[in-house]
Amino acid sequence: MKGFLKYLTMTAAGAVLIAGFTAGSARFARAGDAAPAAVGTDPDSVLDFEGCWSGVFAYGYLEDDNYGEGYGWMYIGQSGKKIKASLESEFEFVWYNGGVGEDSSGTFSGTVSKTGFTATAKYKHNCTIKFKGGFGGDGIEGTYKSAGCKKPYDGFDAVGTFDLPYEPGYCYDIL
Repeated sequence: MKGFLKYLTMTAAGAVLIAGFTAGSARFARAGDAAPAAVGTDPDSVLDFEGCWSGVFAYGYLEDDNYGEGYGWMYIGQSGKKIKASLESEFEFVWYNGGVGEDSSGTFSGTVSKTGFTATAKYKHNCTIKFKGGFGGDGIEGTYKSAGCKKPYDGFDAVGTFDLPYEPGYCYDIL
């Protein structure tokens, strides 16, 4: 009987040690760590883009046909199938442009579907910027294109792509 109790005690001690090492080395998820769900549980539901998508301090980027590389962020305020400016849907994009530095910012509104989102921002002097995106890359990726930005006002002509990771804390004024 003594041998059996000794064996049982050693087995229990080993199990406690293994459980302790496993729990001590585990990486626990915290609230806010994960990006919004890419696909709802209902196949007829829309995607969830609510949140901050930023390439300011992370590995996201802008690539513009006219202004070159840049950085920026988009905060998408979503209510069902709608992206609403009233829910603080805003963006700020900055392009290096060889040191000259072009930029654009403002509020936007649009729609969300099962495959992605489209939105339009009003910029200066009847200028608009249209966004079309979806999940991909490191977060959201898509295209943007300005329209109606005629001279003599500013001649702004942004056309390019964005790839912005989910970054809950990096949507703030950079301009």
